[in-house]
Amino acid sequence: MSSDFPQLQDDVQRAVMTTVRAVNALAASDIDFQRSSDGTFARAADATGACVLTLVNALLRNAAAGVADVAAPALAPTEPDDIDSRWADVVDVVDFLLERAVRFRSLPWGEQWLTGSA
Repeated sequence: MSSDFPQLQDDVQRAVMTTVRAVNALAASDIDFQRSSDGTFARAADATGACVLTLVNALLRNAAAGVADVAAPALAPTEPDDIDSRWADVVDVVDFLLERAVRFRSLPWGEQWLTGSA
């Protein structure tokens, strides 16, 4: 199973980079102009943004569930600057998850579980 992890990591990194490139390309083509000139595009962009925000909120809630030190931010779709202003809270949750993953892997049975050799 551990031999699958590097491949999974590469796949995820490629997907993230593709997404970042697409976002940058959209930003460069002036989304506000597209929204104002095409109502269908505006509705689709709003629906997609709401869906992504719902998924992000669910992931953050699940990641921080049962942990007293970490509070998951609830990002509001009605506040355009909410993500920017609450970014530190998002980073705290992601940082906690990464620390938990490192701790798990360092456990005596963590590596065995990941490799499937237990």
